[in-house]
Amino acid sequence: MSKPRTRRQVALIGVLGIVAGLFAGATPAAAQVSDAMAAEDEAGGAAVPAGGQIAEVSPQNVPALSVSGYGWGHGRGLGQYGALGYATEQGWTRDQILDHFYGQTTGAVVDSGTMSVRLMAQDGAPLIVALADANRVGILKPTGDPLNPSWVLEPMPASATAARITLTVGPFGTWWWVEPATGCNAAPAGAGFPLFEGELRVVALDPAGNPIDGAHPDLTLQQSLQVCTGATASTTYRGELKLVNDAGVQRTVNVLPTELYLRGVVTREMPSSWADLGGGTGVHALQAQAVAARSYALAQNRWSYAKTCDTTACQVYGGRATTANGVREDSRANAAIDATAGLVRLRNDQVVATEFS
Repeated sequence: MSKPRTRRQVALIGVLGIVAGLFAGATPAAAQVSDAMAAEDEAGGAAVPAGGQIAEVSPQNVPALSVSGYGWGHGRGLGQYGALGYATEQGWTRDQILDHFYGQTTGAVVDSGTMSVRLMAQDGAPLIVALADANRVGILKPTGDPLNPSWVLEPMPASATAARITLTVGPFGTWWWVEPATGCNAAPAGAGFPLFEGELRVVALDPAGNPIDGAHPDLTLQQSLQVCTGATASTTYRGELKLVNDAGVQRTVNVLPTELYLRGVVTREMPSSWADLGGGTGVHALQAQAVAARSYALAQNRWSYAKTCDTTACQVYGGRATTANGVREDSRANAAIDATAGLVRLRNDQVVATEFS
């Protein structure tokens, strides 16, 4: 059995009819409500004009409503285009932007320490790592002394400017198979050998075999580790690489100072050119992005072997350079990172996972 329509229902149907007529291109004639509907409502005393008609509505009488906007994202935390607008159009500072988007948090400077980043594309794959200009690949393995844990450099041929390292799972256990090589094409540079430790560190050595400080901010590209993605393609990373046996699955992790890690994040999450907008006031948006990226990373503890990852599942990190796109770090993003060194957002004395989009 149909339920009698109420006044509110009839009125709503009439309004919807008007709107539908306008969008369908109908003339602004009176919208008709069926006599049967009106008859049903008369029993309930609905104030519908005789004949089932309601007043004419002309498009000229409908108030104009304008909506404008731009941007994208999930809507949580800092809105990047909003931050740019507040900086360049409202004159807001970095801290005003952060206070606005991250309510009930406060700013504080912390020791940002070291970041460990799981390189997702390397999951389950052998690592081919190389260096340029006769710099050499070094492999550090743990001594196994629980009372004095330390690392020792595994001897490699002097000609080994690259190495292919593969986690091998056999019937009696697992081990790392190390193949000294030259270049990303992994041309052999000596006999392969096994290492039975659960974790390895890959570092850069100079041509004389001395360790290169991968954490130095002035490290050259030629002194940086190249993770090969093809025979002539690679991504260059600061710091060092860690190889982990994760229940029989090979993981590759980039370990480096957090402030240098951010150089590979900020310029990929927000255009560095925004710093030049609004007569230079756009730099406050870039600085806000640097703080958000730092806080988000430091609040992560995704795995026992890595705090975060390098994809949109965490936040995008692309290392230092690629053969396809050249150097990806940008001096404007680097300046924003330096200007906010160690600055994070806290709630209840805990670093907040400050999302952004």
